[in-house]
Amino acid sequence: MMLFFKSNNLNKLLSSYEASDRRWNVDVTTLSFEDCTSNLEKFISQRESQRARLETFFEEKFDLRLLDLFKKNALLNTLVIINEWSHQYLLPVYKKNFRFTEFFFSRPFSEKDKVLLLISDLGFYFGDVIKHHSPEYEWSLIAGLKQADDYEFHRPVLSINGDHLFDIERVTYQQYKNYVHEFRIHKEAFGKNKAFEAVGDLDKFTGHMLRFFRDL
Repeated sequence: MMLFFKSNNLNKLLSSYEASDRRWNVDVTTLSFEDCTSNLEKFISQRESQRARLETFFEEKFDLRLLDLFKKNALLNTLVIINEWSHQYLLPVYKKNFRFTEFFFSRPFSEKDKVLLLISDLGFYFGDVIKHHSPEYEWSLIAGLKQADDYEFHRPVLSINGDHLFDIERVTYQQYKNYVHEFRIHKEAFGKNKAFEAVGDLDKFTGHMLRFFRDL
C-alpha cells in the first residue's frame, strides 16, 4: 500500500484529539512577564496529564508507545519508529498551499491547526524526555524580552540555569517544516511516489532528537 493513502486516516483521528492548553498563543505585546510566569506554572502543572493524553492517543490509534522514550535502552529505536510514523501519517497531510508561519506561535489556534498542535505537543513531549534523561534542563521563560518577534518570551523553553536555551517546540515545528519542504522538492522533480521513497531515507522529523541523544 502506498504510504500517502494514510493521510485521510490521520485527519479523521485528529478530530478527536485534545491538544494542550496553549494560553500563551496571543499577541506577545499583550502579556506582562507576570502573565507569562503564570502561564508557565500552569503549563508545568499540566505536563503529566498532557503526556498521558498524548501517550494514550498514540498507543490506541497507532500502537506506538511514546513511553519507551523514557527508557534509555529503547530511546533511539523509538525515535526511529516515530520518524517512520511521521513519514506514513504526518508528512502526507500537508496542503499544497499550506503556509508555515512563525505567527502560529503568537496567535489563538483553531481546529484547522490540529496537525500543527499535534506537532507542538510532540515537541513539548520531547522536551520532557530531554528533562528525564538530562535533569539539568528545566522549563523556563527567557527573561527581559518583549518584542513582537520574540516568540520565546511567552512560551515554555528548556534551559540550564537560565542559559543554554533550547526551544524544543519551535525546533520540532521547524523539523516538520523542513521535512515537508524536502518532500515538495522531490515531488516536483520525481513525482509523489519517488518523493515518499526519497524522504523516507532521512531522519527529518526526529533528527534533532536523535542528534541530541547521540551526542550525550
